[in-house]
Amino acid sequence: MNDVHDSILDEAATPATGKKSRAAVRPQPEPASEHEPTARHELVAMAAYFLAERRSFEPGRELDDWLAAENEVGKQLRQSA
Repeated sequence: MNDVHDSILDEAATPATGKKSRAAVRPQPEPASEHEPTARHELVAMAAYFLAERRSFEPGRELDDWLAAENEVGKQLRQSA
């Protein structure tokens, strides 16, 4: 699970400048199972946050961030299965 988790954080936390944000080094909760709905929700929420951060939290695109995060998390979980 750590590889998937780290990959999502690395990808989502890399701003357009190519530098990693400090937010990517924060301790993250360790989900019990990568297929557990609560754990998946946490991964999506973190990825959506980092996507919003990358665009300076411009309002009105929260749903776009969430849907993109769901897509990326789903893709990463399928690859790790």
